[in-house]
Amino acid sequence: MKCRFCGAEMRKENYEGIEIDVCPVCQGIWLDDGELQEIVKKRQEKFNQSQIDQVNLKCQSPKIPIGQLKREVICPKCGCRMNAVNYSYCSGITIDKCPNNDGLWLDKGEIEKIQIFSEMWESQLKENKDKFADLVNKLDKEEEEKDKKKFEAASPSRYGLVDTLIRGIVKLDQTVLA
Repeated sequence: MKCRFCGAEMRKENYEGIEIDVCPVCQGIWLDDGELQEIVKKRQEKFNQSQIDQVNLKCQSPKIPIGQLKREVICPKCGCRMNAVNYSYCSGITIDKCPNNDGLWLDKGEIEKIQIFSEMWESQLKENKDKFADLVNKLDKEEEEKDKKKFEAASPSRYGLVDTLIRGIVKLDQTVLA
């Protein structure tokens, strides 16, 4: 497969146990559908604090740069124009995705940024889950109480039901006698 940017022949490399296609010139990476998810799950690659801080700063600005939107990246599998998307909708990491789900194009360094972002997000999720668990439980209980009150208000009481039945029987009896 040839690199869609510089025309160099892509070479196969093993990255975290997954065979990926890497351009030896521009360092771009082609990932077939599903490979990125496998790489993110593995967490074999370790990152230094400087790399983590750089990705954290980028996450503060999750917009896709205009230049990334205008460039034309062609899928090496199906030949369609790929779409520039913000990885995970809010990472600030712009990747190119095949509209037919054949794969992803990552520019130099993006695979590492995605891994760092995913690890940060999972870490924050765990922290926030513990932090907000009490609040969520309280809100759930309040919602259950509201639902219970609505049900009780809509349901006739036991005596109300008996009263309604007796009135119905009396009416029916009066109709039959008349």
